[in-house]
Amino acid sequence: MHLAEEVLASLCVRSRRAASRLIAGRALFATLTLTLAACSGSASPDDGEAGGSGGDSNHGGSGGNDPMVDPDLPPFKAAPISLRALTRIEYRNSVRDLLGISPSGDVDEVPSQAGFSVVGAANGTLSAGAVDKFQNAAYSTAEALFKDTTLRRAFVGCEPASATDPCIEAFVRRFGGRAFRRPLTDDEVKKYLALVAAVGADFSSPWMGLQFALAAFLQSPAFLYRVELGEPDPADSSRLRYTSYEMASRLSYSLWATTPDAELLAAAEKGELVKSSNVQAQAKRLLADAKARDALARVFFELYKLEELEGVPKDAASYPLFSPALVASMKGEVERTVQDLIFEREGDLRDLFDNRTTFVDANLAKLYGLPAPSGQGFTKITLPDDGARAGILGFGAWLAHRAKETRSSPTLRGKYIREEILCQHVASAPADVDTNIPEPAANQNITTRQRLTDHLVKPQCRSCHLQIDPLGFGLENFDGIGVYRETERTLTIDASGELDGVAFKNARELASAIKQSPDAESCLVRQLYRFTTSHVESDDEARVIASVTEKWKTGDHRFTALVTAIAASDGFRFASANP
Repeated sequence: MHLAEEVLASLCVRSRRAASRLIAGRALFATLTLTLAACSGSASPDDGEAGGSGGDSNHGGSGGNDPMVDPDLPPFKAAPISLRALTRIEYRNSVRDLLGISPSGDVDEVPSQAGFSVVGAANGTLSAGAVDKFQNAAYSTAEALFKDTTLRRAFVGCEPASATDPCIEAFVRRFGGRAFRRPLTDDEVKKYLALVAAVGADFSSPWMGLQFALAAFLQSPAFLYRVELGEPDPADSSRLRYTSYEMASRLSYSLWATTPDAELLAAAEKGELVKSSNVQAQAKRLLADAKARDALARVFFELYKLEELEGVPKDAASYPLFSPALVASMKGEVERTVQDLIFEREGDLRDLFDNRTTFVDANLAKLYGLPAPSGQGFTKITLPDDGARAGILGFGAWLAHRAKETRSSPTLRGKYIREEILCQHVASAPADVDTNIPEPAANQNITTRQRLTDHLVKPQCRSCHLQIDPLGFGLENFDGIGVYRETERTLTIDASGELDGVAFKNARELASAIKQSPDAESCLVRQLYRFTTSHVESDDEARVIASVTEKWKTGDHRFTALVTAIAASDGFRFASANP
């Protein structure tokens, strides 16, 4: 059995178990049975998903024979396929865009892997509990829509005279194609029509039949999973190419976090999305739409782990300014600053590291020691020329998250820079090593930097801490929630350090060193590649990564140039035929 088929089969088993617990009458049994229709062949590459013809052979343009790429890099090999569940935000957005209303009831979030929920969604299956929540949400949402006579009439597009009215088939084909992101097979259409007829007869109402059909669509594996199994690549038998319909889903969920729109599906129907040039054109169109702003802000929310900020413990006596309101302000600053840089100014994405343009409200102005903005909400400002704060490392959100309950933490901050900004591995501390810093004696006046000296001296600690502590020292002018300070315990703070041989005196110089670092540049590409393709790159994809990086450079390091290059790359468009 193919790997992706195994994943789908696993989900089907879980769905059947959930169905056996929830059956409560003929109508519900019919709905749950139909929910499993995707378990019997509808996910096969031969199910009518038109891959289209006319695919290009431009496989070298993304690393194969790109003259800009190091010829000594290994040949590109595509990653294995995987079925990817919708994340919570993708599910909610998809339901909203399909129905025109938000879903009723909450569903589980997919556990994050490699920093991103989309990567986690490609490496797991839905638990029985998660399936239950999707089922409950499906019934509640369908009921909410159909109890409004105006909404249901507009949604279905007709006023069915009976449960066998011909207009019902038109609705099933139209809505089913949007929900499954591909045309329904004739067998699937028959099953849904049979459900409408059976439930409609039970309740003497065609509307009730349609309501249960909608609930079945919303809990089908074909909706809850992105079923992307690929088709043989006519130019290379060693790999698969994603079909035109699958590419529509990959583009839409990567750039919009929702289901494909009519234009994408129309392009898929014509088989246009197997060509890299057409994929690139559609990527540019999606990036120009307002939907991309919120969807792609997810990259940085997840990369900087902003959702975890609300649960970060802070000692109230040490940090009286820290509050839920301040946390909301911190998150708002990141969102606005990122969107301003990448969409409004279309600036160099590396400016994330030393950007001095930001957004503050009254809470942040007080935290940063700036004049309070006039009016309510956020104001766009330029940070003072003589200030130490710049870029992501100066965000209160970032500094507060990477600190302890009562103090700063050069180790946590340096470790994050190494792993998430430079994409370099830092080994975990040996199990028998005490990682706690000894508390200073009552009469001992000592800085955090001085307390960390043991880490840099002890043989079992030295190798790792030499990688991370000198980076974290550069941020010691900021306390555990991001307030600027020049002293600690009355002692002058030493914020000097070095990044791989580049010395710096303070946070601003550290930010500049990171911006100029080839490793930071490469890491940005890798992080965006992981997010867009929903997997962690392997060594076999180094050629594609290098090609994407060169295209990003020629695009003035703009975010949209990077994302477009990834979407048109072989790494996004192809999968390995052998898992």
